[in-house]
Amino acid sequence: FASDAGAAAVLEQFPRLAGRFGGALDPETTPRREWERAALLEAAVVLCMNLAAMRPDGHQLLIPLIEPVCLAVLRSDRGEADVGGEAAAAVSDRLRGNAITFLANVSLDLS
Repeated sequence: FASDAGAAAVLEQFPRLAGRFGGALDPETTPRREWERAALLEAAVVLCMNLAAMRPDGHQLLIPLIEPVCLAVLRSDRGEADVGGEAAAAVSDRLRGNAITFLANVSLDLS
């Protein structure tokens, strides 16, 4: 969605999309096996990262969904995320970078 209209259309459907990600984005309830499904997490973070960059009016929808994932990724040591008190699969550099970029995109709106 390389346009404002495309981002607006995705943002309009975001609640449905967020439901598809389900518990995989909640570090409190996510079983270890879910965290290891990094492709789903990376897709969710990239989607939110791009929407946050293009549509500041959507930040209120994005932040509650993706903030717990970003915090878990950033709090991780030596490439491991703490999920429910257990070290989970290694966090990829791509996931870490996209989480940081998401936070940077929403921080522009928070200042």
